[in-house]
Amino acid sequence: MAELEAAHPELRMAVRDDPWPNERFYYRSDHYNFARRGVPILFFFNGVHDDYHGPDDEADRIDGEKAARIARLVFYLGVELANADERPQWNPESYEAIVLGNGRL
Repeated sequence: MAELEAAHPELRMAVRDDPWPNERFYYRSDHYNFARRGVPILFFFNGVHDDYHGPDDEADRIDGEKAARIARLVFYLGVELANADERPQWNPESYEAIVLGNGRL
């Protein structure tokens, strides 16, 4: 992913650890059920705001420019994965915690 970030600085995107691990957004996402069954997934998340999923959370809060940059990131990553010599592999600790249920990330 670092190579992708370097190749496309115009995206202004970076991989970073979850700043809200206690909220467990990944585990509450639809993606998690795929991961639990061994399907490797990517979880793109751009954070929350005060009304996130609340009654006042309206479409005008969507940052369209940022959403477009994320879509380009996903595209470039897809091209990179499609052209790779090997398929992506699970991080062993994540596989054990998520698929085997032997721990908590």
